[in-house]
Amino acid sequence: MGTWGYGIFENDVSVDVRLTFEDAIHRGATVEEATRHVLAECADYLEDMDDRVQVWLALASLQLEQGSVEDSIRKRALEVIEQGADLKRWEETGTEAVEARKGMLEVLRSSLLRPAVRQEAAPRRRLKKPKKLPYEEGTWFAVPLRDGGYGVGIVARIAGRGVTLGYFFGPRRSVVPNLSEVETLTPDMAILVEIFGDLGLIEGRWPIIGRNASWDRRLWPIPGFGRIEEHTGRAFRMELSEDDLFSIVREIAVPRDEAERLPKHGLSGAGSVESVLARLLGM
Repeated sequence: MGTWGYGIFENDVSVDVRLTFEDAIHRGATVEEATRHVLAECADYLEDMDDRVQVWLALASLQLEQGSVEDSIRKRALEVIEQGADLKRWEETGTEAVEARKGMLEVLRSSLLRPAVRQEAAPRRRLKKPKKLPYEEGTWFAVPLRDGGYGVGIVARIAGRGVTLGYFFGPRRSVVPNLSEVETLTPDMAILVEIFGDLGLIEGRWPIIGRNASWDRRLWPIPGFGRIEEHTGRAFRMELSEDDLFSIVREIAVPRDEAERLPKHGLSGAGSVESVLARLLGM
């Protein structure tokens, strides 16, 4: 299991659970249906002691995001936290790592123990047949910034299940630009490179500008990503598979300042991308 941080969704098992769950939700499943879908699709994880722990923690977090947690999922996640089952793998990395992870788990535990807010039962929906994606590699799009205006981005890779790699650019624009205004931008001009969920594109909140007619993925490579071990300070450059943005092909030790300049590996939501772009572009 690859791990790059202390957060609930900073390991490849939990990311896989999230992507599988959200894919089902986006296609019209209820929370319960999406959960059953995860348990079926991720059955192999349940056979491994360490991976199984991540499945229950991830499902509890995902159900919390949806507004209610099934009793069976709540019970399993609380057992994991209270028995310290997740902390064993952190012990060999030192006290600092254990305490950092413990803090993340305590936040989740507190949320799970809060009285549930009674909600109206959501109408049961069948899984819908997936629609054709409104984008493809080489598609330019605009990103609305929370404090006004737009940034722009291009889809450089599509990893499936709503995961996309994008290059993002300034300057802040007052209106959505035309294709001719952006198709001359090049990778070295990007101010941000992110692996992100495609909900903004799917829902239409991120307007599609058009596709670059001369798109060539070789000119838009998957960059190296930086990783820094907080407990040791060691820094690495991560090279990813062309077929799986969460499959690390190779890690190379590099100076810390080099790793800090590289994109951070992880999955960002649409809202996170909007916030980071707004900060980078200023007013």
